Amino acid sequence: MQSKHLYIIIIALVVIVLFQRTGCTYIPKDVPKQKVDTLINIVEVHDTIQGKPILIKAKKDTLWRDSLIFQPDTSYANLVKQYLALGDSMFSKNVYKTSYQLDSFGTAIIVDTVTANKLAGRLISYNLNIPTKTITITKPAPAVRQFYIGGGLYGNPLVPIKSANLGLLYKDRKDRIFIASIGFDGQPIYGFQTYWKINLK
Repeated sequence: MQSKHLYIIIIALVVIVLFQRTGCTYIPKDVPKQKVDTLINIVEVHDTIQGKPILIKAKKDTLWRDSLIFQPDTSYANLVKQYLALGDSMFSKNVYKTSYQLDSFGTAIIVDTVTANKLAGRLISYNLNIPTKTITITKPAPAVRQFYIGGGLYGNPLVPIKSANLGLLYKDRKDRIFIASIGFDGQPIYGFQTYWKINLK
């Protein structure tokens, strides 16, 4: 009777091995895989909002009064001409263009308009090529619960096959292992085992 139980367990182990060899293994339909995320970090360039020039400081310069060019003519007709010429010079619109090289990203151009000794307007335009940075992050496959079935044979030099057992192994998402088994070594036996993962750095 004892040998009969032992033979039954050995036959069951052989059947399990044959199923594994022939590929008769259960594979979940949706096996988690490594996840690859690609992040594109783009430096955004917003449109420049046109602001209104603000006068910070004004200082009068009276040196022009001592210049012969600006001395008033004694003739009324010539005095009117001087006045008109001074007015035309004062209220002419002078446009200034300044270019700025922004490292290797491109150029920015500032156009200033000056009239009546005041900054009447400013226009900013740019031609930029901002590089993008691509970051690829590979995440490990999420942990899943796993079940294993198997067994073993035990013996010694005097008795090559003294006992046999069948067991069910369960591995949880935290890599903890639990084993429940039954066997025969002259009489029915059963057992329970548990293991924890050792993290080595």
